[in-house]
Amino acid sequence: MFLKQLQLTNIRSYIDETIKFPEGSTILSGDIGCGKSSILLAVEFALFGTSRPDLPAELLLRKGANKASVELSFKLNEKEITIQRNLKKEKSGIKQMPGHIIINSVKKELMPVEMKAEILSMLGYPEDILTKNKNYIFRYTVYTPQEDMKFILQENADARLDVLRKIFNIDKYKIIRDNLQLYLKELRSKIAQLKIRLEPMEEYSKKFNETNLKKTQFDLSLKELEPKLQAAKNNNNELKKELISLENKQRELINLQQQQQNNQTIISEKNKQISQIEHKLNQLNQELDEFFISEDLDKEQLMIKIKNNEIKKQQLIQQKSTLQERINQLHKKIQEQKQELNLLKEEIFKITEKERLQESLTQKTSQKSELENNIKQLEDLYGKTNEVITKNQTILQQSQELKEKISNLDNCPLCLQDVNHDHKNKIQNEEVQKIQRAKSLLIELNQKKEDILNKINDFKQRLELLREEENKLIKIKVELVQLYQKRDLIQQKEDNLKSLLGENNQFMVELNQNNHEQELQLLNEKLIDDQKKLEFFTKKELLKKQLTELNLNKKNLTKEILTINQQLENIINLLKNQEDYSEKIESQKRSLEGSSIIENQLTIKKTEISTHLENTERELKEVEEKIKKFNEWKSQLIRTKELYHWLENHFIKLTMAIEKQVMVNIHSLFNNCFQEWFSTLIEDENIFARIDDSFTPVIEQNGFEISFNNLSGGEKTSAALAYRLALNRVINDVVHEIKTKSLLILDEPTDGFSSEQLDKVRDVLERLNLQQTILVSHESKIESFVDNVIRIHKEDHRSVVMN
Repeated sequence: MFLKQLQLTNIRSYIDETIKFPEGSTILSGDIGCGKSSILLAVEFALFGTSRPDLPAELLLRKGANKASVELSFKLNEKEITIQRNLKKEKSGIKQMPGHIIINSVKKELMPVEMKAEILSMLGYPEDILTKNKNYIFRYTVYTPQEDMKFILQENADARLDVLRKIFNIDKYKIIRDNLQLYLKELRSKIAQLKIRLEPMEEYSKKFNETNLKKTQFDLSLKELEPKLQAAKNNNNELKKELISLENKQRELINLQQQQQNNQTIISEKNKQISQIEHKLNQLNQELDEFFISEDLDKEQLMIKIKNNEIKKQQLIQQKSTLQERINQLHKKIQEQKQELNLLKEEIFKITEKERLQESLTQKTSQKSELENNIKQLEDLYGKTNEVITKNQTILQQSQELKEKISNLDNCPLCLQDVNHDHKNKIQNEEVQKIQRAKSLLIELNQKKEDILNKINDFKQRLELLREEENKLIKIKVELVQLYQKRDLIQQKEDNLKSLLGENNQFMVELNQNNHEQELQLLNEKLIDDQKKLEFFTKKELLKKQLTELNLNKKNLTKEILTINQQLENIINLLKNQEDYSEKIESQKRSLEGSSIIENQLTIKKTEISTHLENTERELKEVEEKIKKFNEWKSQLIRTKELYHWLENHFIKLTMAIEKQVMVNIHSLFNNCFQEWFSTLIEDENIFARIDDSFTPVIEQNGFEISFNNLSGGEKTSAALAYRLALNRVINDVVHEIKTKSLLILDEPTDGFSSEQLDKVRDVLERLNLQQTILVSHESKIESFVDNVIRIHKEDHRSVVMN
């Protein structure tokens, strides 16, 4: 990985700066607090985004700014890559916004998390870092703030090992053991639960044997009862067959007797019907003799005459109804026209009033443009006043910060010489005057801002009233147009009304001229007379038809009586040879009843035994299911115990052995690298350094161990730098997929170094021999050790880069 360019916008003390990174070793040089470390934080932010607590968004966004962005360009695996990340200040806080990645001119718009996943994949970092807040691999291979390295050296052994496990991606073994303890706890609870469940197992086994014995006894009783019950059923069936035979013979006798009685009744009834028919025939003949119809009348001609008169009647009614309907419709239209005319005449009286109101509103709304121009001018003045206020607030804040910084400054950051008291007072007095002027001007500007705002609000209220009047004017204009249209419509409505009145008069005359009522009365009289004549024809024909039907019925009844008499003689002959079986049937029923009682008793006994057997089988099945469940629980308990034993006694030890073996290899490589770098930085034969089992640096002087806290500042920095370089080497060697091995960033690596120790930095850089090394330092001597120098200085709280 090779960094090429970094562009900062509103990041910490940077407003808009671009830094170009060359190959070889480069130093970011400048006074303390000028913004060197901000560049390194911006590089990390561009790659991985914000994270808490190491790199929160609040740490990056420049004070007073609402938006910020970082754009980093670098080369990786022959690919030209550019990343842009954005920050935005909102009510809920400062948030990361979507950004983009450009790979060989192909741009992808991504969300912050998607960008981090893409970068991790390109750099060859483990995917699980995506969900972690700390960028361990980057922090300990490429860029580590110096204070963070000292912190890990002073941290307790367990915390340090946890960090190293995460860095080397072997924290999974400890996570496995921690999770395994939770799982073993669950297994112990499960074993206890299974033991409690298995306690009733012996009782259910005993119950199973007892229930099985009862089932066997019921099966035996049921087998003994079956032959007796079958014999009773067979006897009952024989008795039923004999009874059915006797009942069938008796039923034949009863049927014959019933047929004899029925036939006698039918003959009597039919004789009565014949008498009634003869009586009816005499009556009809008398009625027929009473009817007299003129011979010159013909039924067909009479029906045609009636039909023609009915058609004429319908035509007269239709003509009268049509005229009346037209007159009614005209009356309705005339009434509607009159109502519409009255409404229109009432509405047009409003025209004069509406015209006066239109003229008044037109005069009022003519002031709208003038008010809008006044509001626009005041808003422009308000914005300019705000800009001046913001500028004075910035001057006030900068002067206060500078005053406070000067009061606490003892040494010049450039020349390291003492700052005399008079010089400090002079600068402070100048800043005090600036502060007083800025405060006075701010009070005056805020008052002016408030006055402008009041005027704007007053003008806006007046403008709002004028807009309401303008809406009223538009409405009045529309209403006047509608009223003018209605005024033109009145004449048209009056013409239509005259036309309708003339048409109505014409229909009334036509209705009075036609004499419909007299014609209808004459036609009705003719129709009534003709219909009476037609009824005589119909009634006479009906009487003749009834006579014919009655004579036919009488003839049929006479034949039926002869047939029934023959059947009756046959039935009487059959009854002479029939026997009465009533007594035999009663005797057979008593025998069957006795046999049925025996069968029922045996059936009830069988039902009782079967019910007991079913209950016993159901109970036995339930016990079997329960015992089956107990056996499953027992097998589950055995498997769970075996699993618990294997996990506790074998698997945990296995993970510890694997982790220990991995850590031993890493420790050996780490220790060698640490000793090598430590001896390079401190050429004192009396001081020896090594790494113990907890990866803690152990410093020995003249055979005695020295605590890290008891070392001098330069020795602490040397130990921290040696630890940092060793960690970088080991991580790059162990984690092979990493693609950032050619880049190293050292943040203040010489803090507390003596002049002789500073010379060792040259040896360190030569031995590293990386494609790109970036150092942050305020030591001017190191500038002679590196290939490139990028100077940074601060002007009015703004960092400026001079490549």
